[in-house]
Amino acid sequence: MAFLRKSANRGVDTYKLLYSQEAKIDKARCERAFNGSGASSDMPPDMQTGGSTPQWQAQVKEFFVDSCISGKPKPVPGDLPDPSTSPSVPSSTPTPSVSGSKS
Repeated sequence: MAFLRKSANRGVDTYKLLYSQEAKIDKARCERAFNGSGASSDMPPDMQTGGSTPQWQAQVKEFFVDSCISGKPKPVPGDLPDPSTSPSVPSSTPTPSVSGSKS
């Protein structure tokens, strides 16, 4: 899970770089950035198989690309949502009072 977070953060960094260059940010561009960056060079082995399966490689790439496109890190399963990206609802929302009688 830590490596998926790392991959997502690298995607966000790539988004920021592309944005600062006023480059078009789309899936194809982010995939090329992933392939050219060597982002998978330090990929740990899949915990279930102990190797580098195509499914694991695809998942790492997905986290990078999705984060690169959106500019926000793709949430890792099991993580709590980022409060800065979720809608906020005040804990004490005033409730209008309804009076049944008129004086």
